Amino acid sequence: ALKREFQIPISDDFSYNTPQSIGGNMKAFFVGVLVLLLVSLLSLAGILLFPLLLLLGFFLRLILALALILFSIWLVGKITLLLIEFLSKKK
Repeated sequence: ALKREFQIPISDDFSYNTPQSIGGNMKAFFVGVLVLLLVSLLSLAGILLFPLLLLLGFFLRLILALALILFSIWLVGKITLLLIEFLSKKK
């Protein structure tokens, strides 16, 4: 098995900031900052899109109302034609 030896660097200028010692802590910090930034960016996008969602809801209600009106007009016409055909066959 390979054995790694870790040595603490000793110097007068306190240069303990080797990539090995700083990598794990700083990496976790930057990942945390990145996650917080992305979550706040997504929440900001959601807040900014809220008026658009309200507008889309209004237009969806309008489109559904128009579709319901057109369907009811078609249904009245269809029932009228069926009644005319039924009454003409009855004679």
